[in-house]
Amino acid sequence: MNEVIQYAPGVTYTPCIWWDSYTGTDADMVRAGLVRPDQLPGAPGNGRTMVTFLANGERVRKGDSHSTRDAPGCIAVRRRTPRLLLVQVQIGHEAGRAGRDAWVAARERAESQGCCWPFPVCHGRPV
Repeated sequence: MNEVIQYAPGVTYTPCIWWDSYTGTDADMVRAGLVRPDQLPGAPGNGRTMVTFLANGERVRKGDSHSTRDAPGCIAVRRRTPRLLLVQVQIGHEAGRAGRDAWVAARERAESQGCCWPFPVCHGRPV
């Protein structure tokens, strides 16, 4: 489920169950159209390492309901290193459930074929 795909020059895309993840530098993210310069962490009014925006571009403030952050199109911008950003775009509950169901089905198929997927388990604990 976590394959890494080249999305744009300098930006990689990783599909996840509940969100789509993009990794790249500030300039590459802006050039790819994933974020605006005013949405970057450290910009005036934003947190130093993380900032969240609703689908309409409105910034989520501390203390706001978590349910607003889970809406489709909501983005979380995190500074991973001084040069790299991680942008996570919520895909919504319907698509998330479909992705999770596909992941569970693939895992069950692998287990039924005698494969310890995604890692071996010994006495109920991952090894």
